[in-house]
Amino acid sequence: MYDILLISFDVPRFEYPSISYPLASMIASIENKGFKASYFSIDVKQVLQDKGKTPYFQGNERLDYETFRKKMDTDNDLSTIVTNRLFSNLDYFKKFKFIAMSVTRWSIEHCNYFSKILKDNNYRGKIVFGSYEITACNDKDLEIEFPYADFYIKGYSEKAYVKLLNGEIDNRIIDEKIEDEDLISPYLSGIIPLHTRKIYWETKRGCQFRCDFCEWGALKDKNAVVQINISRLKKEIDLIRDSNVEELNILDGTFNVGEHYLEILRYILETTNLNVTFQARFECLTDEFLSLCGKYNQRVHLEFGLQTIHQEEMQTIGRKNNLEKVKSALEKLNEKSIDYETSIIYAIPGQTMESFIDTIDFLLYYKCPKICAYPLQLARNSKLSSEEQQKKWKIKLRTDSQTKVSSVDSSISFSAETRRDMDLLAERLVTDNDLYKTHTLPKNLIKERQTDYLYKIKNPTECYDKKLLYRLIEEYFESPTNDDFFDIDFIASCAHNGKKLIPSKGKEDYFIRLEPYFSYKLEKVKEPHIIEYGNGVKQTIRRAQHNYKFFCELRVGISGNLYVYRRVEIDD
Repeated sequence: MYDILLISFDVPRFEYPSISYPLASMIASIENKGFKASYFSIDVKQVLQDKGKTPYFQGNERLDYETFRKKMDTDNDLSTIVTNRLFSNLDYFKKFKFIAMSVTRWSIEHCNYFSKILKDNNYRGKIVFGSYEITACNDKDLEIEFPYADFYIKGYSEKAYVKLLNGEIDNRIIDEKIEDEDLISPYLSGIIPLHTRKIYWETKRGCQFRCDFCEWGALKDKNAVVQINISRLKKEIDLIRDSNVEELNILDGTFNVGEHYLEILRYILETTNLNVTFQARFECLTDEFLSLCGKYNQRVHLEFGLQTIHQEEMQTIGRKNNLEKVKSALEKLNEKSIDYETSIIYAIPGQTMESFIDTIDFLLYYKCPKICAYPLQLARNSKLSSEEQQKKWKIKLRTDSQTKVSSVDSSISFSAETRRDMDLLAERLVTDNDLYKTHTLPKNLIKERQTDYLYKIKNPTECYDKKLLYRLIEEYFESPTNDDFFDIDFIASCAHNGKKLIPSKGKEDYFIRLEPYFSYKLEKVKEPHIIEYGNGVKQTIRRAQHNYKFFCELRVGISGNLYVYRRVEIDD
């Protein structure tokens, strides 16, 4: 039998190697000890695109194309498609002594389902589960949640795999601490060929910070930082310099901390022509580091995580920000024309639409050139994932039907309707370049301060272009409200769409309704609406189960940007 097969479920990025860096690092460590490792990567996005092209198996029987096509028309479940892709290679997989699978949020179902197929088809080797979901799972729950695995690896896997192959492991749950010597370069060993324009690279493993929203940050005793030997790093850079690689994406959780990051960055920038992207921390920026980045600002891109500017929200997600240092850092980054972007989180329990906009306008006011907003996902082992905290914050989750990844859909401070509005605003950060331009507040603006960064506007039609106002109201109030009416009450939706707030005499008249800002009401229906088609056929039509009020809110930030959002009231 062959030694070991590593199976991963990936969403590869354009222009990067087809094999992921973590997978290559494990293969390099295994083969450094004289064993042979193979890998089988499932491109999850490609599987979805290819559905209808892949042979379909039902049990051990391969279906003919026509039967398969009809089956796929009604069965588009990603797990079924992925499993059948794996099943078609079953004879090959059964030749390995060990089959290891990477268990992530989006691959749990695939791993469990396929490992059962292996067992049912008399696979004689051992199945190994590793990665974050295994690391975060309570030991006593492992066999319940992942019943078909023979071994469970917690933490980083390089040393554990070598010990398994050497026959040195007796326990089913393996937890081996790694050191620098356990991490073998996938580039110097030739596992990852340098044939692509962009590559991933790491200078240290782990993160010293303990952010509760981060998968590895929530694992307090699993994320000690392992610094890779600087001589190895320089050899890798020398090798990469002599290739046609143009961009280096550093995987470190936070690059600008530790002993050697400044020396490493200087070596890259001074001895190569590589463009470099890495994650940094605002509070850890030093003048020397900023000067180096400023000198090579055409080749450096920094990615920061701010998440929120509100202390209560920081406490909820376990992330502390020193806003005075953040402000200073933003000013220095802009002064030196350093390219950077900032990530923030929304759908935080306790957050409101207004406090989410607050964080955005803070960054726009300080001239952040790019903002990326992501909904809060609850990492296993995070405080918010506990039953007690979910009950306290009245957290409800939504799960993507394809990727199986869950995020917060509503909480004590915002509804599912508001969450959809947050999604729209997050999209606006990507699509609306005007947000990032320099704006000034009109002198005749009558406003009322709501927060440190936002004002309520008393006279919008006297100060702003009506086409802009109309577009924002239509996009961020009218359209989502129409969608909600349809989702909540089909009958009311049909009536409402016949009475949309479209002016009869031109768009200027539309804004007479802005004082006060207009609203919609959708009342609870006590009796269901039933349609009779004849011959005894009846259908119950979707009707409102609560009373809804949708108010149009208009704000202007101190950055000069306008924001339209909905305030939604729901009661019985």
